[in-house]
Amino acid sequence: MVAPCEKYLFLKILNPNILSFFVYPILIFLLLLVNWIVLSGKFDAFHLGLGLISCGVVTWLSQDLLYEDRRKKA
Repeated sequence: MVAPCEKYLFLKILNPNILSFFVYPILIFLLLLVNWIVLSGKFDAFHLGLGLISCGVVTWLSQDLLYEDRRKKA
């Protein structure tokens, strides 16, 4: 069994900026994809593929707007 203090040691080792660099885009992509699936109501491969592509494009285009470095000092 892993001690509680060692359980998330890898998160302490990783640079928080690198971690947020990967977490925010994935979170935004998943939220957009869930909205796409729920609101479209179409579950065939063609429409899910369009949803994946469009959510990826929107996530990529809006990366500076939605999750710019939040640790910057004013």
